[in-house]
Amino acid sequence: MGVAARYPGRGRIADSNFSNAKWVDGELLVFSPAASPLVTGGARVGFVWSVPNDRRFLILLNRVQLA
Repeated sequence: MGVAARYPGRGRIADSNFSNAKWVDGELLVFSPAASPLVTGGARVGFVWSVPNDRRFLILLNRVQLA
């Protein structure tokens, strides 16, 4: 997947209507410039949540120029 660095962290998850909210372990991923844009969508950073007894969820974060 082209991960250049990993940093431990925590992410917030919840059920519908933000009920049963809790913190779970996760990882901040920094993708290498050589990472496949087909996999990362061009994102340079992502976060993976490890939901107990379930699956792992990845969000891709892209930089946005506001001005």
